[in-house]
Amino acid sequence: MQLVLDYLKQNQSRFVEELCDYLRLPSVSAQEQHKNDVHACAEWLVKHCLSIGLEARLCTTKKHPIVVAKTPKIKSKTKRPHFMLYGHYDVQPPEPLDLWKSKPFEPRIEGHTLFARGSTDNKGQNFAHLKAVEAYLKTNTPLPCDLTFVIEGEEEVGSESLSDFLKTNRKELQCDAIVISDTGMPSPKHPALTYSLRGITAFEIKLTGPDRDLHSGIFGGAVQNPAMALCRLLAQVHDANGRIVIPANIRKSMGLKPGDVVVMSLEDGVLRIESHLARIRRIQEEFKKFVTPGTLASDELIADRREEARREMEESLG
Repeated sequence: MQLVLDYLKQNQSRFVEELCDYLRLPSVSAQEQHKNDVHACAEWLVKHCLSIGLEARLCTTKKHPIVVAKTPKIKSKTKRPHFMLYGHYDVQPPEPLDLWKSKPFEPRIEGHTLFARGSTDNKGQNFAHLKAVEAYLKTNTPLPCDLTFVIEGEEEVGSESLSDFLKTNRKELQCDAIVISDTGMPSPKHPALTYSLRGITAFEIKLTGPDRDLHSGIFGGAVQNPAMALCRLLAQVHDANGRIVIPANIRKSMGLKPGDVVVMSLEDGVLRIESHLARIRRIQEEFKKFVTPGTLASDELIADRREEARREMEESLG
């Protein structure tokens, strides 16, 4: 492991220069005039992955390409864990430009901070993961698992091509867990493993009402105003504390208690509804499968931290 750490320190300045090259590519997926720039960024990423020792290829889609890169296969008598790292190389439009102190695609470094469009969403994160893998490969240090990078170019515009891509390549991309390389950390000294990210569910709701204006003095109160009915409907989705409201009969069948925070997630095409505490415990059990006892901390310490987190969660929920 020391060889890996030494390699990272010795090559830090080069890593920053390469990151700046990555950031100079204006891969704005939402703007048609940057279509060629988005494709050029994907090609740059493939070449870079190949240069650090990964197997990499460009996968075309109906819109912007997806980059797939893998660590070299290692022969093993036992099945090695396989993790997928997801990220995106496309960025948000930089406008309004007058709010920038420097050009958005000309990286500027002040102290320990790098300013450029995409530096934290999401080129910086997926590039950091790539550099960590490079350190292992270039020092011939065995990786404890197999890794597959999936870095798309449409995250900022809804990831329209990603679903079909994943379905088509389901067998190849089968893995034990997915790491979302698109989060953050509290500080440079506090790395974080982020989970329970919230998603977006979109609905189109149509309410049918009168086909003409009705006299409020005569019909008011007798005929519902569609706008008011829609407001009441939307208001029932969450309570005053922002918690998802589930009808009492469904809560009872799920074994939920009053005050339980409900979490909704889509897993393998199935909508799962469970209490927040139940979800945390389930994720902890899943996480155990990928951690060898004693490798991260003593079992006693992990148990103490888990119990402490459980008490804090229960106290916060009253």
